[in-house]
Amino acid sequence: MNLETLIEQRRLIWVIGFDDAPFVRGDRAPVNIEHAVTRLPDPLQRLEAMGRAGEIHRSPPFYFQVCGTSPNLAAIALERLTDRGHVPEALRTAHLITSAVIKGESGNQA
Repeated sequence: MNLETLIEQRRLIWVIGFDDAPFVRGDRAPVNIEHAVTRLPDPLQRLEAMGRAGEIHRSPPFYFQVCGTSPNLAAIALERLTDRGHVPEALRTAHLITSAVIKGESGNQA
């Protein structure tokens, strides 16, 4: 089933999140992607992959890249996947797990 059908039929959308760039609650400043990526393993390979992934789209409060669907449908899906704040739930959960693993506890920063 494609994303458009899931949205039209108001079906449950399952997603997987991964956290490879930290964010700070309440920080409204734009994220400098290149700066964030340089703090991760294999930064040059990550930047190259992001460049190949195509145009970065904006639908406030989201910035995203799209493959296999339209930017409009991706923006609608992101809105549906965001329970609270401006971070899709799968990414918020991944950030909580990553923080717990790194710090040994989960704080309230996600």
